[in-house]
Amino acid sequence: MYSEDDSQALHRTVADQAVALKGRGVPAYLNMDGIIEAAQESNCDAIHP
Repeated sequence: MYSEDDSQALHRTVADQAVALKGRGVPAYLNMDGIIEAAQESNCDAIHP
């Protein structure tokens, strides 16, 4: 998972799979509803805190 402004960040570019979160910066990573929505859309079965 990555925020809109991290689309070119190393953690996004080297990942096997990456899912975009809605929003930019820290608020995107703290938006639990957005994280759960992204996880469900990608059939994720676990999230590391």
